[in-house]
Amino acid sequence: MKRRILSMLPTVLVVALLAVLVTVRSVTSAQSFYSTPIAPEYSAQYSTDGETWYPLSEPDSVSKIGSQVLYLRMQFPRGCPEGLQLNFYLNHLFFSMEVGGQEVVSYLPDEAGYFPAGDLCGCQWYDLRSPGISGEDLVTFTLVNPHRFGNGTAYRDFLKNMCFGSHEAVKTYFSPHWQGWRAVGIVLIAGGVALLGMALAAALSHLPMDRWLGQLSVVTLCAGIWLLFDTPDVQLWSNKIVQNTTLVLFGRMGTAFGLSLCIRSLLFDADNPWRQAARVSSAVLGGGTAILAVLALLGILTPCQTEPWWNLLWMLCGGVLLACLVFSLRQRPNLDAGVLMLVLLAWLADFLNTVLMWWPDGIATKLCLVLVLLVEVLQGVQKILQNYEAAQHTLQMERELQNSRISIMLSQIKPHFLYNALTVIQALCGIDPAAAENAVSEFSDYLRGNMSALTEEKPIPFLKELEHTKHYLTLEQLRFGDQLRVEFDLGPTLFRLPTLSLQPLVENAIRHGVRGKAEGVGTVRISTRETPTCYEVAVMDDGPGFDPASAPQDSTHVGITNVRRRMQLMCGGSLMIESAPGAGTHAILRIPKNAE
Repeated sequence: MKRRILSMLPTVLVVALLAVLVTVRSVTSAQSFYSTPIAPEYSAQYSTDGETWYPLSEPDSVSKIGSQVLYLRMQFPRGCPEGLQLNFYLNHLFFSMEVGGQEVVSYLPDEAGYFPAGDLCGCQWYDLRSPGISGEDLVTFTLVNPHRFGNGTAYRDFLKNMCFGSHEAVKTYFSPHWQGWRAVGIVLIAGGVALLGMALAAALSHLPMDRWLGQLSVVTLCAGIWLLFDTPDVQLWSNKIVQNTTLVLFGRMGTAFGLSLCIRSLLFDADNPWRQAARVSSAVLGGGTAILAVLALLGILTPCQTEPWWNLLWMLCGGVLLACLVFSLRQRPNLDAGVLMLVLLAWLADFLNTVLMWWPDGIATKLCLVLVLLVEVLQGVQKILQNYEAAQHTLQMERELQNSRISIMLSQIKPHFLYNALTVIQALCGIDPAAAENAVSEFSDYLRGNMSALTEEKPIPFLKELEHTKHYLTLEQLRFGDQLRVEFDLGPTLFRLPTLSLQPLVENAIRHGVRGKAEGVGTVRISTRETPTCYEVAVMDDGPGFDPASAPQDSTHVGITNVRRRMQLMCGGSLMIESAPGAGTHAILRIPKNAE
């Protein structure tokens, strides 16, 4: 299933890129629809002081005008019959209109520089009924830019979007030209919500990358809101100027802050100067954005008045973040850092373009954001699949551990051991009732230890495992008497190891070491020691030994095999067995110090 999904990713990427190209085509084609009959054909002049007039050959020629007031005078060759609806797109503009020297509408700021009461400086459509305009009437417009920073594109937007027709006709005509960006915005919003859900699921499941997914979801969600509401036709669908304008600003600011968090995470392991610089820049950007938001909420500044201050803040912090990425890439190439640097460069280029006016506003940033988010989402999907595979592997490991616990518990309760232990207890009942009572207690504790192994999912204290082993040794010493000698050489004991890992080694030493001796006393020695990296538990016997290369791999070694497997799975440890004919056997458990 994973391979099938991964094989589909290139196709998804190609389709997404085609969608972006269609979007770009929609934007560029939007520059030509103004020549259709819905827009008035006019001959016009413009002035910045109301005295010196210049011919206006095309709307784009006013885009570089930085004056806060622009005067236009024109004639409509086809005229505009009385009662026909006139529509104007105001991109943060005030305006007034006169026909033949008679004022038709005055939508100008008050003395404080604000729109008429109840309105907000933002993007909106304004319509009025034509008083009846003939082809010879001189129509004069006064356009006022309330902002101190340049807004030449607003003059261009006013000229290009001026048209005749009902509200529904204008909406039907204009909307298709911007539906590409709206579609991309909706997809990004849905993707941001999905990524946020994945991040929460990853965090709850204690999987990696939950922080990165959360930050990427913020960028994706805010970018989607920005693209969805930053189109001229949005106000044709919703006349809530305050809401729409605030959402655009919120989307842009949230996208920038999310990018700063992503950059901060990427540089977490970088050298201290760049990591600290990215951390400080992200904090300054977040704090500055929060302060501006509070000022807007308190009514001290309007949302639009916060924009130039935020742009300055973002240029400074974005410049520092860009420098951090550049130096980080020089030290260690990284795809994520590269694509984020591309977005910052595009954003900086769009800032410069507000003066140069070489391409549509914000188009470079938006296109780079879409491409980058596509790449990051695809990478996110791959990482999620990898985490899913890791989770499945972990689940399989847990199943193997459970099966091994059951297997070793059953392997330890062998019928012959039960029969031998019970036979010894039966014999003691007649000759030494007190010893028999103690043997029953030891036997009960031994069985209890084996059964509790089924519920132990993590390593247990060494002393607990040693106690269980001693119960087993007590029963075996009752059986073998003086033929079995047990020695302890215990160093460190405050560490953990998998349950039923020591007792099977001791049993193996008695079965093949002590019982394998032709005559004399058999000795089993249990010792512990500490090394710089691990703890070692050794079980040694002085039996006949064997050749490890020719040792049989059959059911008699199930216990040893399970011990080795659980040591590796539960704590990353190992089991080493050293032996030689006539030299006894030496089994060593190694438990890393970093094991839980």
